[in-house]
Amino acid sequence: MKKYYKYILLILVCMGNFIACFTQYQTSVMSKELIEAFNMTSGQFARLTTAQMIPTIFLSLVVGSVADKIGFKKTILIAMCITVSALFLKMSVKQYVLLFALCGLAGFIGTFFNTLNAKIISSEFDPSEMAFNMGLLQASLSLGQVLSLAYAGVLGYKKVFLISFIMAAVLFVLWLTVVKDRKTEVVSKKINLKDGLRYKEAILAGFILFALYGGFGAITSFLPKKLLSLNLGVSLSGKITSITAVARLVGALTFPFVYKSVRNKNGLVALMLMVFPVLIGSIALINNELILSAIVAFAGYMVGALSPILFALPLRIKSIDKENIGAVGGTLSMLQILGAVTVPSYICGTIAGDNYLLLYLIAGGISFIGFILYLSLNKSIEMEK
Repeated sequence: MKKYYKYILLILVCMGNFIACFTQYQTSVMSKELIEAFNMTSGQFARLTTAQMIPTIFLSLVVGSVADKIGFKKTILIAMCITVSALFLKMSVKQYVLLFALCGLAGFIGTFFNTLNAKIISSEFDPSEMAFNMGLLQASLSLGQVLSLAYAGVLGYKKVFLISFIMAAVLFVLWLTVVKDRKTEVVSKKINLKDGLRYKEAILAGFILFALYGGFGAITSFLPKKLLSLNLGVSLSGKITSITAVARLVGALTFPFVYKSVRNKNGLVALMLMVFPVLIGSIALINNELILSAIVAFAGYMVGALSPILFALPLRIKSIDKENIGAVGGTLSMLQILGAVTVPSYICGTIAGDNYLLLYLIAGGISFIGFILYLSLNKSIEMEK
């Protein structure tokens, strides 16, 4: 058991990420059924799809700072208690307001794991293994998205809610009984929310994720409507959009091997961050379904490939104290989700409306800022071997 403990821990963290993404995306897939069952307006449903992201935006800094003080085992247990309780209550909920609140509380599992992934994995694995392991965690997120998109609409919302509860309950028991407290892990003397914000490099890394996921959010949020405007049909539009999830999964699984074999790692990341905005902008100009499919596949692959590298950046920056990795991870998680929520809905959608040319050009421009920020951060990053 002791010999394989770190691999068991990795599996449990992958399970947590999978469950978080599975519960997040099932809501959007079951749109028609949920709207009818809870008599929602389109605005209420739109808010429901983002409810699970709310804890990440407001609590990531707190989560990271608490974990730096009390350790990640106890911190994750707090999240699991809240999430399991919320998923249990969701199975019998009948009112929209209560459903919205429970979806938000169910988001605690995603908030806590997303914030602490790097801290947990770095506690057991060598720095040379981080890229691959963080890739596995991103792959588990993508797999949760893929399976949610594939099955949630088929099973019905009550069965899906039950499956989510069972998975979370099993993980709670395993985390409570298997995961160990490490005496050497807790080195922060006090909980200080400023720890996550006092590193310029951490804030820059967070805004790179803001730009990346803001652009990706614009793709996934508005691509179905653009495809429908080209008279491609609902089924085909859905299939093309789902390519992003599959490609993201492939990117998370395969890119760590590419990354490890490349000599100029920082240069490769910079190149991808430069190409990504170009792909987003080209969506505005292309109307051919096959070319669009290829573009969104490349974009999804890049998000899956870059995410583990960017989330692990604090571990490669010398100026960031290792006892503050949890708090710094909170900064990255907060800005990542903030970008995914605000860029599509409040920036692109508000300014451009149904003008897809303008919409994707704005999204591409915001994503390009991530490339500029990475160049400014480049000198602070330790070169990996």
